[in-house]
Amino acid sequence: LFRSDFVFPEIEYIEYDVERLGRPGSISRHTDNDSLVSMVVLLSDWSNFEGGINCFEGGNAAREVKLRKGDAVFFYGHKCHHWITPVTNGRRVILQMELRNRHEDPPRRIFRSSRRD
Repeated sequence: LFRSDFVFPEIEYIEYDVERLGRPGSISRHTDNDSLVSMVVLLSDWSNFEGGINCFEGGNAAREVKLRKGDAVFFYGHKCHHWITPVTNGRRVILQMELRNRHEDPPRRIFRSSRRD
């Protein structure tokens, strides 16, 4: 980033709670539009859910990153295709931050908790 560049943080608390959703929680392959840098921090303990592994495209194969509570992963959100495997049991909670190069007033995605496809 250059000094003249502006970034606008978007921070989300996201739950994938199978009991509340009534089905597995997941997010399909995507990029984070306008996000120069994205970060995901796992807030729940790995023993509280099944599935929910972070996957990233890279090279010839997808890379799986199994986070532990408190672990964070940073990536170029607007370039890197990513997804999670379905959360099939329990409750997976993350904190997600995107540093965007475009301001939205109000942001498109407010209060998305437990609303993942």
